[in-house]
Amino acid sequence: EIVNTGGYKDSYRAGVTRANLEYDLSALLKNLKSETQLSYKVAHSNRIGQAASNIIMLYNKEDHSTEITSNQGQRESEAVVRSTDYLQSIQFHEKLKYNLEKGKHSLDTYLAYYISKLEVGWSSSYRKQQNGIFSASYNYGRKYLLDIAANYSGSSSLKKGNRYRLFPSV
Repeated sequence: EIVNTGGYKDSYRAGVTRANLEYDLSALLKNLKSETQLSYKVAHSNRIGQAASNIIMLYNKEDHSTEITSNQGQRESEAVVRSTDYLQSIQFHEKLKYNLEKGKHSLDTYLAYYISKLEVGWSSSYRKQQNGIFSASYNYGRKYLLDIAANYSGSSSLKKGNRYRLFPSV
């Protein structure tokens, strides 16, 4: 897609591939289910053109003179590539769900694991993230409810020694 933003033209392309797998694990434990997801995303953008208002100094090698102008140097030449950005990410998500109902008691739990890696081409940087999540909901008689959750998360963008933290809730 080409987007005209005044003096620039931006082109952007993106693609996503995702695979999902749901599996009933009741043979191991009654009411146990698994959900797995793997995805890959890629994006590439180019910004081509001239700025809406540049002040440019032109230098003549032969007589060593200079001239100050606005956008003339770029108009006389081919379009200039201003920036090229590249981004790709891969993500994996696994979730185990369990449900138990006995009389007036109901228990729903899940345990999830998520990991992702993001590469940003223009800065040659990588960002990694991991999460482990546990959640449980207890219900008595469809009247009383207790929810608890714990999220253990980490990110490579934080300082070493402070990258992982537990986030509990009730």
